[in-house]
Formats: sequence, structure tokens, C-alpha cells
Amino acid sequence: THVIESGVLRGCGTWLLREAVGPEAQILSFDPMWEGALSWKDSGNARYFMGDNFTDLGKADWESLIPESSRATTLVVLDDHTSAVTRVRQLSALGFRHLWFDDNSAKGSDFYTMEAMCALLQQGVQDIEYKENLYTNATRISVEEHQANVALVLDRIEGYFEFPPIFDGCGWAKPALLSERSDLEKVGLPAFSEDIYHYRHMHPPYVRLKQL
Repeated sequence: THVIESGVLRGCGTWLLREAVGPEAQILSFDPMWEGALSWKDSGNARYFMGDNFTDLGKADWESLIPESSRATTLVVLDDHTSAVTRVRQLSALGFRHLWFDDNSAKGSDFYTMEAMCALLQQGVQDIEYKENLYTNATRISVEEHQANVALVLDRIEGYFEFPPIFDGCGWAKPALLSERSDLEKVGLPAFSEDIYHYRHMHPPYVRLKQL
């Protein structure tokens, strides 16, 4: 069993993944940051591609990392703030099928998200903001280019599910699992004031790709 984590930051996500998948699954973590910046590092069945050893997910030598026969059952966790259409195109071609995107805002995001592609275009719009990743400047693409991106993603996916917020700290319209702040502590979660992001929700989706 393999899990790919693209975007590690301090290692909190790696810890959560290890808790979820158990000790035997191999976790492969990719991030351009220096490995010494990690607050938590997996000492078990894990490989890190960080700092001088970093390779972008789309350019990694997957033939030596994960056998092609195992990629359809591998979970790819994407918190790398890279264009969703780019990742869908790359990962589907490599034979990966199970993706989870951490950040997914339609507006104000620092990359081109699934939500941005799903959103209805306002009447009269002539171009759309496109941002390849966290490190590049935003550009404008035509409606035709945007629609081509949407068509590619729709052609490659067979399942899409946006997880609801545990508690709605942002005021989104979608129903949350918990409705009152007092409910958080009742189920063993940190209080609203104790969470650094105040339970901000970014519409994270699970995406299942078609087998090509």
C-alpha cells in the first residue's frame, strides 16, 4: 500500500496520514522546503523528497518508486497548490486514480482549483484568472481555454465528492456536520478559539479518476 503526499510543510499532514493508514503503508512525501523545517518526521516506512532532493510530483521517476500495477490503489494527497487540471492530466496518464485536494476555493486561491472549474461563469465573462501554482504570477486565459480544461477534467474523472465542513467557521452555505461551537468539545475536538484556522473550510474533494 502506498500514499503520496505532495505538499508537506511542517509534517502535520504526514502524521495524520500515518495515523490513518497504519505502520505498513509506505508514504512518499514531496515538498521543496528544507527537510529540517519539519515539526514531525515519519521514522517508519516513509521516503522524503525535500529540499535538494525535491522533485515535482509530475517529474518523479515513478517506474522506480511505485510499480504501475500498484498505482490504481494508491492515494495521492495534494496540498501543493498546483493547478488541478495539471495534476489530473499528469496523474491520470501515470495510472493513479485516487486523489484528494486539500485547498479548493473558487475565488482568491493561489492556484487553479477544481472548484474554479466547477463554478458557473457569469454572463459576459471573457477571460478567467489562471494560476499554475503558488510560485507563479496569475495570468488570464480565454473562456475557450477554460472550457477545454473543464472538458479534460470531466473526461478523466468518474467520481467527485466534496467533504462537508466539520464546523462552519467560514459561513459557507453547505451544511456542516456540527452546528454549534459547543458541539466541538462534545466530540473531542479543540474548541473554536483553540483552532488556529477557526475551522476554516476549503471544500476539499476526493476525486476518482477513470482507468485509462
